[in-house]
Amino acid sequence: MVKDCLIKADPVYNFLEIIREPEEYVKLDDNIIYLIENSSNPLLKESQEIIKRLNYRDLYMCLLDLLIPLERQYEFTQEITAKNIVSHQASGNPDLTEDDIEVVILSMDYGNGDRNPFDSIYFYKKNNSSKNFDKIKLNKNYENKVFKELYLRVYVKCRSKVTF
Repeated sequence: MVKDCLIKADPVYNFLEIIREPEEYVKLDDNIIYLIENSSNPLLKESQEIIKRLNYRDLYMCLLDLLIPLERQYEFTQEITAKNIVSHQASGNPDLTEDDIEVVILSMDYGNGDRNPFDSIYFYKKNNSSKNFDKIKLNKNYENKVFKELYLRVYVKCRSKVTF
């Protein structure tokens, strides 16, 4: 929701220009939300409505939260789009548009992508810090083989446009 708020405020604040100027970029912080919220500029009306929704906890509705299987990650990330969702909607939701749907692909890992983070950890003896020794061998029954997960989340921005 904050992303949508900032996108709608971009004509006033020109964020794409600000991020290229280090002196201006460092001034961007959470205060920007307060500035948008309290501005009298009519161009910020839509952004202010989103902030109001945030304050009242009227958040986007999560329709789907799915852990994508490893073997189907490419397929899911290419085929699940707002356009596809709208084209497959039930006849009971004719008002739903691409702008009403937010598709988020969330990647979670241990900071090493799909590699084992323990492969980057070295152990040293206290009295000889120049020589590392073998890593602790984890029990193979409990060792995790997957170090990166992808989640697919689908949100609808206006709850009234969805019927179950």
